[in-house]
Amino acid sequence: MGDAATTLNASAEKLDSLNKQLTAVVGGSGMPDLSQITSTDPDSIATLLSAPVSVNRIALYPVANYGSAMTPFYTVLSIWVGAIILVAMMKVSVSDREKAKVLGLGETLPMGETMGVKDAVIAGRTAGPGAMLDVLRKPRPESPGNARRFGLHPYQEYFGRYAIFGAMALLQGTLVCLGDMFFLGVQCEHPLQFLMVGWLCALVFSLLIYTLTVSFGDIGKAIAVVLLVMQVAGSGGTFPIETLPPFFQTICKWLLFPYGVDAMHSAMAGSFGNEYWVSMGKLALFILPALLLGLVLRKPVMRLNDWIIRNLESTKVM
Repeated sequence: MGDAATTLNASAEKLDSLNKQLTAVVGGSGMPDLSQITSTDPDSIATLLSAPVSVNRIALYPVANYGSAMTPFYTVLSIWVGAIILVAMMKVSVSDREKAKVLGLGETLPMGETMGVKDAVIAGRTAGPGAMLDVLRKPRPESPGNARRFGLHPYQEYFGRYAIFGAMALLQGTLVCLGDMFFLGVQCEHPLQFLMVGWLCALVFSLLIYTLTVSFGDIGKAIAVVLLVMQVAGSGGTFPIETLPPFFQTICKWLLFPYGVDAMHSAMAGSFGNEYWVSMGKLALFILPALLLGLVLRKPVMRLNDWIIRNLESTKVM
């Protein structure tokens, strides 16, 4: 009760002091009369109240308009979509006919229905105890690695087929970037750097999506679409990454879009220090996991895909 009384007394003193100040204002003693303030120009008072502090902004890397500001996001997005369309329109595997031509074996691979133990071991298969040598089936037609016993290795098929996808992706990236600069007329301070970002995005995106498709088939295409949706929401292309939910703030550093968008922003408006090259380097690092999956981890996946396809074909439904 004693503490409460002390607090109430302190509050009463503050109210008394406030009462004296208000009385002095109304009476015009010692402080400006309210009538003097209200008689001032209303526009001046409104300006003061709406913007009590004036800020002089000096734009170091100004962007001309909203369209130019959104160009990096939609350009990177279109390059990714173009890479998905490529794997949807063209086969990622090399046909047995092309393999036979490359190896000089005629029009078709001499696969037959059976193979010996030596060929089976080379093809990654083993015979169980007591198995007959002439009943081991060969790899499925059109599957990666089924011509390995003839000298065509899976990594040669991988890079040889990707050369077509990489060339088409570069054409797509060049067309999109030139269209931005010369058809849409977006702001671009460094045109060559802008094109370099488009080329790097085209190569990295196409390599990753091609690898997912050649490794997992239709499942790989679905993964590419899921990554597209995640990157549209979590790339920071439309809103700053700091304003996104915590989940996207956590995964954004593992996505490709943020680095492509940052590098393209730097090429269009200017970069601070090595910002442009740092973003380009981080984007290029995604080549390493794509190659790791395509050259190393794909081997067990290929055998799993062959097993799945064989069982699907045996159902006579798919």
